[in-house]
Amino acid sequence: MAFIRIRAKLLEQRGEIAPQGAAILLICIILLTVALQVNYVYATVDQIKEKTNTAVLAVAASNVGSVHDGVREGESAARHFTGITWSRVVSTDAVVESMMTALNATASGSTLTRTNGVQLDNIHMAVSNNDGGKLNFTTTMTLKIPLSVGGGILPPIQQRVEVHTTYEPKF
Repeated sequence: MAFIRIRAKLLEQRGEIAPQGAAILLICIILLTVALQVNYVYATVDQIKEKTNTAVLAVAASNVGSVHDGVREGESAARHFTGITWSRVVSTDAVVESMMTALNATASGSTLTRTNGVQLDNIHMAVSNNDGGKLNFTTTMTLKIPLSVGGGILPPIQQRVEVHTTYEPKF
């Protein structure tokens, strides 16, 4: 009895459900693609911030001997400063060079470009302050992240990013 009613109901349908189902499926695919692109943007920004922190810390750690009279970290004689300031030895150029290695990027002028098309422009690093033996660095840059949704290339998202890094020498 139930089978006959189901069969009758299916025979009444004249293809109306197929276009409606296809439209719903298409909308779901587009929404999923947009959600994946949003996730890609957030993941890329987080990765750039992490690699920037790594680059700043690497430059600071490699130049600690210049500031503390050639003494390595962890030695008690390292409290003697040479008079060279951190802003002289941890420069924007040194950080950009370290970022090129950390991000596997190429430089053209003042722009770093990664293999996935992400561009970093207007990179500037400054020593924020030196309180309590900790060094605080602020790195600012403009990210251009290319997008593609549904096979179409969209204009890149531009975002100003500010990264705060703290370096504490081991004295």
